[in-house]
Amino acid sequence: MAVVVDVDPRTGDIDVAICEDIGNAINPRLVEGQVQGTIVQGLGETLVEEYAYDEDGNLQNGSMLEYHLPTAADVPMITNMEKLENPDPTTSHGQKEVGECPLVPVSAAMTNAVCDATDIRFTSLPLTPQHVLPKLVQADLREL
Repeated sequence: MAVVVDVDPRTGDIDVAICEDIGNAINPRLVEGQVQGTIVQGLGETLVEEYAYDEDGNLQNGSMLEYHLPTAADVPMITNMEKLENPDPTTSHGQKEVGECPLVPVSAAMTNAVCDATDIRFTSLPLTPQHVLPKLVQADLREL
């Protein structure tokens, strides 16, 4: 997985481009749906979803009323999917897993890309503007 980000120094918003190695796409339409779903899940976990705990470690937003999952309104339209087809020589048809497994590296790849763009290491999620902007100000990277 490769991630490229653009961090807006005025707002703390993060734009992202993700490329996933899909191996040999046996069913390209199915692969496209799987990759889009995985990207949305990963972006949700990285940019939107936040667990809130009290001082005793009790989860405060444990229901769907308080915990925000990304909806179509929160996720940018995925209009262009560049597919990297790098067949796996150890499988029967060069295929690779494209369902839930690609979800795992999204948060780490995103935070590393943000660090590369800003020289700021974020150690907690989500990377919402409320968390990013103060760090940009602290590092003198904020534009007014």
